[in-house]
Amino acid sequence: MEPIQQIKALQIIEDDKVNLQHLTQECGVTEQALNQGMTYIKNETVYTGAIILSAISGKRLDSFGQRGIRATHFSFEDINNKGDLNERVTDALAIASCINAHPYVKGELCVSDDLTYTTGYFASAKIGYHRLFDIKPVNTRYGGRIIFVDDRIDLNHYKSFLESTPKQVVYETV
Repeated sequence: MEPIQQIKALQIIEDDKVNLQHLTQECGVTEQALNQGMTYIKNETVYTGAIILSAISGKRLDSFGQRGIRATHFSFEDINNKGDLNERVTDALAIASCINAHPYVKGELCVSDDLTYTTGYFASAKIGYHRLFDIKPVNTRYGGRIIFVDDRIDLNHYKSFLESTPKQVVYETV
């Protein structure tokens, strides 16, 4: 049995004036790649997992089709036991922390496809987990998860890590 990999949870940053383009640029994601990512998020196709795009060109690098790639086999531990995170944020933070625990991942954009939930996030190991308020209009079904990566990433290794390696995400507030 593979040992459990400990992953430090990303820091949560809430700033209602945050600019998505600035965040992605700071992490090495080009405007072209971000625009392509938004095209995937707004299209009619329903992906059951994340899709992987080049952080430079925006080209889709994975061949997982509508299934996409999923972070599985993880648990979440709040070592402060504050209980200040709701279940939706806990789950999203755990997934974002797993996805961004690879040196070739530049960042991840997530927009919920829930009709009434308009908050998404952009997360990266470099700048943390930024909640994006009102990233889409209410009563819209579009959404998705985009992982922006360096083109040199070994996708088979990354997929194995996300989908097979046991992971424990540890959340600690300072």
